[in-house]
Amino acid sequence: MPFALATAFLFALSAICGQRTTRLMPPMAANFVRLCLAAAALGVLTYFLFPGSVQPATFAWLFASGLIGFGMGDVALFLSYARIGARLTILINFCLAPVFSGLADWLWLGDAITLREAGAISLILAGVAIAIAPPKRRAEDIVAQPWALAGFFWAAVAGLGQGLGATVSRRATAEAARIGIEVSGLSQAFQRVLGGLLVALIVVAALHLAGRLFPKADPLALKNQGGSGNQTKSSKGTAALWLLGAACFGPIIGVSCYQRALMSLDSSAVVNAVIALSPILVIPLAWLSEGDKPTARSVIGRRPQCGGVAALALIR
Repeated sequence: MPFALATAFLFALSAICGQRTTRLMPPMAANFVRLCLAAAALGVLTYFLFPGSVQPATFAWLFASGLIGFGMGDVALFLSYARIGARLTILINFCLAPVFSGLADWLWLGDAITLREAGAISLILAGVAIAIAPPKRRAEDIVAQPWALAGFFWAAVAGLGQGLGATVSRRATAEAARIGIEVSGLSQAFQRVLGGLLVALIVVAALHLAGRLFPKADPLALKNQGGSGNQTKSSKGTAALWLLGAACFGPIIGVSCYQRALMSLDSSAVVNAVIALSPILVIPLAWLSEGDKPTARSVIGRRPQCGGVAALALIR
């Protein structure tokens, strides 16, 4: 449980850093550079700290997990963001991920959650729904749009990617036990990030060929900016810092803790349910970093979430 809670907090920090980064550079480019930094750092750490942990039998499963989770899941998130907004996307993603991972664990690995665990998970997801669901009028406006159905579909695909990716990671852990090796959470994170990096590379290359990766700058806007050279250098330095934070808190430390949580809790559904705390933890962090005050509903939503997590801890 401690690793799952740490993951939720780290993912919340990564979300804040990632949001700041996308204000300074194109999102897909930022995601690609973030994964490049993570792959390099995790690769060096794996080579020196866990030599011999990358084996063909386990690498194939972890790489596939990265393709599904980092690759399919992240691309689907961005496609959904553009259609129904961040709130509905995150709500659908985090609520469906435990469901998909629980079903995959049961049907594929034979690990079913208990009724008490299902009740605790339901409390957590109810808290998410209360805290981050958009206002009724805003939700009705989104649903009325012609592209809303596609947005809901891609948000569900993102949840499927996160949930199924977790189960495939657990399959890799079972394979490691079968051949008599132990693959640390950090080494698992490295092998998963490689799969996500491949998908990010394909997406960035496609956008670059289409001329849509970096939008053209407005010459008039640049002309009206006094001292634009110094401002550009400053913004690049700021973007680099936020990008480094997004890489460290997300795929480097965050995913390492996530993989360790999957190994220790032996349930993808439970891990993903606890990680659903992440959007709730973003709320106070956004208040501290951007002055975005939490609403009364977001405060109320934390109560069932905290109760659900406490119940899971007692059950486990």
